[in-house]
Amino acid sequence: MKGTGGMRRFRKKVRRFVRLYWFWVSLGLVLTKVSVEAAYIERGYKAYGGEWLVLPVVLIVGYFVNEARMYLPDFIEEWREEKAYERRVAENRRRVQRERNSHLR
Repeated sequence: MKGTGGMRRFRKKVRRFVRLYWFWVSLGLVLTKVSVEAAYIERGYKAYGGEWLVLPVVLIVGYFVNEARMYLPDFIEEWREEKAYERRVAENRRRVQRERNSHLR
């Protein structure tokens, strides 16, 4: 009974991973199958090459896409605040310039 707690945690992590990345796992499996078949047809014999790296690469891309999706709203909000600040600064500069040049009229 001592080792069952670790196995439960492992299963829980696997379930969470599958819930988060099911699309990427499915896409990676399909692309791996297609690339392995294409490599076999091109070579004419079975061998293990870079086509087997399709699944890990797709999972890495999926991880970064999910991370970006989590932080994207914060980045957009910061960008909007920065643009609003820049507009206020530009308007204040124009106003000050008009006031400085008002005596020349």
